[in-house]
Amino acid sequence: MNKKIKRIMYYLVIIILFLIFDKVLYLLPSNSKNIVINNTLLLENEDLKKELNKITKLNYNDYDYELGKITYHNLYNSNSYFIDYNSTFDNNIVLNDKGMIGKVSNHVLTLVKDLSLSVKINNNYGILKDNKIEIVNDNYNIGMPIYTSGITSINDEYLIGYIDNISSNDIKSIIDIKYIDIDSDYVVILK
Repeated sequence: MNKKIKRIMYYLVIIILFLIFDKVLYLLPSNSKNIVINNTLLLENEDLKKELNKITKLNYNDYDYELGKITYHNLYNSNSYFIDYNSTFDNNIVLNDKGMIGKVSNHVLTLVKDLSLSVKINNNYGILKDNKIEIVNDNYNIGMPIYTSGITSINDEYLIGYIDNISSNDIKSIIDIKYIDIDSDYVVILK
């Protein structure tokens, strides 16, 4: 009799497990759920891009980018930054969560202050060279944002910093910049 009870209990447990296994299986994490969510978000993003083009008549730039991580900076009291990423880009724009911080080539970041760029303050265009901006006189204030102009090899208007100091003569203003802080470890490298 003892053997019969054990056998009945064994089969009863198997039947109960068989009945609830299907319900337990849905509780387990599934990678297919994430794939479906990502595909849905991609479709939604495409629809929003089309709507944006209809409403504003502006072209939406579909950026191709890669994430990178700043693995060291200020090495030996210099302003050297090394970015770890998978591809080998040459002279590509690097952005953090605030704006443009420089260009990367062979994993080494060249900061905005070391570049020569066309910049824009309000609706006036100037040149960033040797860590200063030469621009036509206008009503500039300390703290105003400075963007790339979007008319050179850098196609869009990226924030690079803010006006820190202004000196003017009759024709042009010379502006010192307070650059965007590089306080995050992760950056985006545009392809």
